[in-house]
Amino acid sequence: MFMLSVAWFLCLFVSVQGIILAIEQDDDYRKWEDASGRYQVDAVFLSHTDSHVTLKNRDGKELTVEKAKLCRADLAYLNSMTRSGMQTEDLGVARTISYSPEQRTIKKLAEVFFADLRTTARSEARTLLTKQGQSLADQELSALMQLPSPNNGSQAIRVGTPSVAESEASVIVSVQVGQRFQKTVLEFKREEQDWRVCSITARRGDVETTVDFETPYKPEESKKDPASSFRGGSIEITGVTLDGRKVSLNDYKGKVVLVDFWATWCGPCMAEIPNVYENYLNYHDKGFEVIAISLDRDLEDLQRFIFEKNPPWPVLADRHPSNPESMASKYGIRAIPTMILIGRDGQIIDANCRGERLRAKLAELFGR
Repeated sequence: MFMLSVAWFLCLFVSVQGIILAIEQDDDYRKWEDASGRYQVDAVFLSHTDSHVTLKNRDGKELTVEKAKLCRADLAYLNSMTRSGMQTEDLGVARTISYSPEQRTIKKLAEVFFADLRTTARSEARTLLTKQGQSLADQELSALMQLPSPNNGSQAIRVGTPSVAESEASVIVSVQVGQRFQKTVLEFKREEQDWRVCSITARRGDVETTVDFETPYKPEESKKDPASSFRGGSIEITGVTLDGRKVSLNDYKGKVVLVDFWATWCGPCMAEIPNVYENYLNYHDKGFEVIAISLDRDLEDLQRFIFEKNPPWPVLADRHPSNPESMASKYGIRAIPTMILIGRDGQIIDANCRGERLRAKLAELFGR
């Protein structure tokens, strides 16, 4: 949920390779569009107020735009960016912030974690992982050792304002590798009263790639493109909704189905929802269905989204405690949004179907 060149699309689709590429390439530019669709600009988000958003185009010029003039996709993207804490302070702008004790703890742990990535042994970063993560590191099955090293210097690692819930926390960290900065999100969960690192997410353009330190990492597998195994084949999808209802792709035999791997914390995923909804309205009566698979760790965030937006399609909670098997782990989904279009015969039509590509495919299948 990608207008990507094939060369690095294959890398971004795999966990550690995607993170390395994301950290080495600072490309947060995206196409912003006004509500009429007549005006577009390639720009990166800087900050916002209640009524305006400030962008910077590729020439370095700052632009201030009224929110009321933005298209729906941009408003959804902006909402997800600000909800996840990607505010001005995360871009290095000085600001006086009052942190809670929990926030100070998360901020300090993030500083230690990234600073230790400069070392060869990475022993301190290893001790900050969850027990499962440490066990995998002891077996040399952790992605920790494959992450790139930040530059030296106090400004190479910039930790933003942590977001802390009861049992989960996250913080945006801007990291300089070589000549470029890249925003990453370090995610924590509480384990025996201590905060432990469980994953890291990086974004390049409109793709978010996550490395889960609690999942075994095998270097030889990181070179494979999980989507390549889908093309021309089939896929089995099962899962549960937040209320425990079981859903299977087999329930939709004879339908055209879009399987959407996404998360509420993923800006590009949220920005894609209006497009999916519009196509759903246009083609649902003709046999088009959607199965959304949420990769959210915080199920309260997912519950809040469902309550507020009330999507007309089933939303599976991939990390639900009663879910017998994670679909993201089964198929090696690390980069989201990932949108797989399946035909009436159960065969995969397109393993990367989003934006105008989704619209065109459905028009081809159902007629305009």
